[in-house]
Amino acid sequence: MANPTDSEDPCIDSNVPAQQPLSMQQFGFLGTLPSDIILSIFAFFNQQDCLTCMAVCRDWYNVVPQYAKSAWTTIHVQRNDGITENVRQIRCLGNHVKNVTLEKLKEQDLCFIMHMLVEWGCTKIRYLELSECGTSMNQELFLVVLRNLAPHLTELKILQHESSIPFLHVLDACPNISHFTFWPSIRARWRENMYDEEPFVKTKLSTTQFTHITYLCLDVVLNKKLRLDPILKRCPRLRWFIGASTNKQPTHSDISYVTMSIDLDTILNWCPKLVCFQDNLSYNVWKDKFAYTTDTGDDGIHYLSQCQDYGLDQVALNLSKVRDTLEYFSLRVCVQPHEAIDWSPVFRTLQLPNLRALYLYDSIHFDVASFFTMFNHSPLMETLVLGCHHISLDTPAIETLQIMPRLRSLELFSIFPLKDDTLFLLLDRLPVLEQLMIRDSTVPLMLPYTNHQCPTQLKLLDLTSVTFDYHGDESITKEEAVAYFIQYFFTHSKIETVHLTNVPFIGAIALKTIASIPTLKACQIELDETLPLEDTQAGLLSFVIMLQQTTIKRLQICRLQRVSFEVLEAIGSLPLLLEVSIPEEPLFSQSGFTRVDGLGLVQMLRKSRSLRDVALENVIVEHPEQVAYYDNLTALLEQEMPFYTISGSPQVKDFPSEESFIYELFVKRRIH
Repeated sequence: MANPTDSEDPCIDSNVPAQQPLSMQQFGFLGTLPSDIILSIFAFFNQQDCLTCMAVCRDWYNVVPQYAKSAWTTIHVQRNDGITENVRQIRCLGNHVKNVTLEKLKEQDLCFIMHMLVEWGCTKIRYLELSECGTSMNQELFLVVLRNLAPHLTELKILQHESSIPFLHVLDACPNISHFTFWPSIRARWRENMYDEEPFVKTKLSTTQFTHITYLCLDVVLNKKLRLDPILKRCPRLRWFIGASTNKQPTHSDISYVTMSIDLDTILNWCPKLVCFQDNLSYNVWKDKFAYTTDTGDDGIHYLSQCQDYGLDQVALNLSKVRDTLEYFSLRVCVQPHEAIDWSPVFRTLQLPNLRALYLYDSIHFDVASFFTMFNHSPLMETLVLGCHHISLDTPAIETLQIMPRLRSLELFSIFPLKDDTLFLLLDRLPVLEQLMIRDSTVPLMLPYTNHQCPTQLKLLDLTSVTFDYHGDESITKEEAVAYFIQYFFTHSKIETVHLTNVPFIGAIALKTIASIPTLKACQIELDETLPLEDTQAGLLSFVIMLQQTTIKRLQICRLQRVSFEVLEAIGSLPLLLEVSIPEEPLFSQSGFTRVDGLGLVQMLRKSRSLRDVALENVIVEHPEQVAYYDNLTALLEQEMPFYTISGSPQVKDFPSEESFIYELFVKRRIH
């Protein structure tokens, strides 16, 4: 691929000689303004706006890139997007480009683009992301172009990668890198022997230490001795180590968790400044949440994530070593043991005074009384996630729990039994709780028999795969039981977010109750398709109209059979709504694709003054007679609503009804 010249741009008259330097008078009316005002004007331009302005004339072609550098600090290059032939885009590049994402490029194209970025003056890139790109055929060439591009690089991400890479040489090619992330593709993750050995590279390493590395995420199971240890030994200032989040199925007897694990004492000897240690195969809870937003500033392990398979005694020993600094702890099971391992003795004697977040997943066995004993010695606890399938919350155990003055988030998975007032007895001890998530309850949830102190600061209620009962009272319908449960919380708290997923009997009554929450800001609900369509449609319209009295900003509705013109128009009238989405769920929906009134969608966008994002995934758009005039709905929206950016198109044209199209449509408001 040749590097195009200015004369190849069809918008530039090659017979008009370029004038350097360009006088401000030739910049039109903008030439009468001070430079700082011109810069302020161009600060509102996106990249396409800049390219359009450059097509006006040669004068603007020459001057616009000088004032539009702020729009080009970040670039995204995808396969077949034609950047090498776009002379206007190339002219806008230079050493002001700091962030680059290259996506879905074949290996030859990847190396060529990386080489050309240097030729185009992009020599001060700080962030580079390679997503779904190939590097398997010529590792030597890839390392050469990476080294030329990376003298100022501080963060490198290689995501959804299909092959192994020489990690040591990649880090060596980036002398100032501090953050490195590698995620394999799903196919590569499970490929046999893919990451057992380091790919052969003739080039020798130029350094023995990677002194700038502070964050290392290698989300792949590497051979500890051959591949992982040599990297960690060279990172004396490493603070965050994130190991593999999932294990590959062992096919040889010599592959086990222990052979892939890293001893805590060993890594602390190599990396004395380490604050986060997520061992291989342990649950990856802090990959993104804390790595860039939190730094303790103190030495010692503050974040620890391990797997039970490493051995109860060894994990318990590690906990005892870091007990005075540990703030976040995650424990899970990677391989189901033949016999259950009882953690009760460990929890009964363990004291973690600085613990702020605890995550227990899978088949971790313990009795609740021992767990609450440990819990009582962690007064700073803010987040608790219990995803264990073999524990039972009972009244005597809960009564041993002290008041937890700082716990703000509680997530319960498959905990049983949550019956009578057991749940509310637990909530009595959590006075500042803000987020309550209950999933996969094995028994119906019920309101308490007696008065309890509902958390007054509750902001998020998330219920997934749960059912409700009203103490066996047959005069109360299932729909009313759901509504009463929701109402109990919002009458005592200031609920802002409601998520209801796979909850039966979500219909008109529950919708009315949700819409009655005056502080509601976000709502994500799945309707029950087994309820009568007429009642659900009427309830949906009433629900949206009532939402006008709330502060709703984000709305997602799933398992809809149809969205009428009236409902869409009402959505457009919500004064503060920023996002609305109907996600794709045809496989899980009895009614199949959601039918959306096409003219209603247009009316919603016309009417709304606040909507920024609309996402419709695999919906059937009805009323095509006006749509057909514009070829399709996308063309209609682009023609009549220039202040929105439209993406997506009809997926199927010959649906059983010739008057319908299946669309995947995304609409974003242009913000200036």
